[in-house]
Amino acid sequence: MKNYKEEHIWDESNDRWIFLKYQDGILVGLNYMQGDEYEIFKSNFAKNDEKLTEFAHKMKDFKGEETYIEFINKVIWLYFELFQQA
Repeated sequence: MKNYKEEHIWDESNDRWIFLKYQDGILVGLNYMQGDEYEIFKSNFAKNDEKLTEFAHKMKDFKGEETYIEFINKVIWLYFELFQQA
């Protein structure tokens, strides 16, 4: 039986909501929304962004001494810088 867990984390220092989904302790879903509008986040961003999740998996070998959430924020910022800017 697979065990799923979802988290919605408010990160005040980066002004964003973070969506994390785990299956048996392994990250299977990641997304985020800048800003503090929780209802908008739940409706539109509390779901997996497949490309961001794949990118996070590729980055896991680069995790240092930071907390897991600090690492996830680094992943989000790098992903944004590389792929989201016009």
